[in-house]
Amino acid sequence: MKQAKPSNTFANAWSNAEKLALATGSLSLLSFGAQADIIYITNPVTIDFNHTTGIGNAITWSVDGSHPTFKLFNNNGFGSNFLVLSSAGSLLGRGLVRQDTQGADNKRFVNLGADFGVGPSLAAGYNFGGRANDRSMLSTLGANPKITPNPKNFTTGVNGFFGFRFTDTGLTNEFYGWAELNLNTASPGTVTINRWAYNNVVGQSIMVGQTAGDNPSNVPEPDTLSLTLLGLGAGGVRAWRKRKLALAA
Repeated sequence: MKQAKPSNTFANAWSNAEKLALATGSLSLLSFGAQADIIYITNPVTIDFNHTTGIGNAITWSVDGSHPTFKLFNNNGFGSNFLVLSSAGSLLGRGLVRQDTQGADNKRFVNLGADFGVGPSLAAGYNFGGRANDRSMLSTLGANPKITPNPKNFTTGVNGFFGFRFTDTGLTNEFYGWAELNLNTASPGTVTINRWAYNNVVGQSIMVGQTAGDNPSNVPEPDTLSLTLLGLGAGGVRAWRKRKLALAA
């Protein structure tokens, strides 16, 4: 997936396992899974109740910096305004993490704890909401803006996290990420996405708060890895010695 250069990009370095394999001449014999390329971005996106209502006046949030993924907009409905995060229409967003107990039609997305895994498989009790459902976040019901039941478990003025998924422009390959959200009910009432990160490897997971590093699911168990390297390493050293002797002959 072609990426626009974000404000902060972290590239993976060689893992210790790969360095050891390279030193012993056995790197080519090892089969590592595709490593995570975590893209981390700090470029806040904010909307408030002073913003003109209607999705046509939405503020676009582009996760990868190139393509419209979600939209933040002020929705005038039921006699009051709502600030909404939406992935409907032609956007590449494909849902936000919510809880099973919320029901099929509930539009809440849930505040996730650090290290929550966001990917093709979620922890028991969680799922991805449908992309066509808007997520109301703040409303003017009452005298002042307030957090509605959507999203779930967020506290005004306190940063929280949500998980999301999106696709490439071909609408076939899915990517997963997390974002930090701040809901502020001080007038006029604002929603701010402070920062976010996503895994640039198709179909690979990311942990909430992760900004760099290997995908844990691609790292072999330590004991198995150690035994594998010991076996392959000895063969690599012997092959190196044979080549050296042949050159000296």
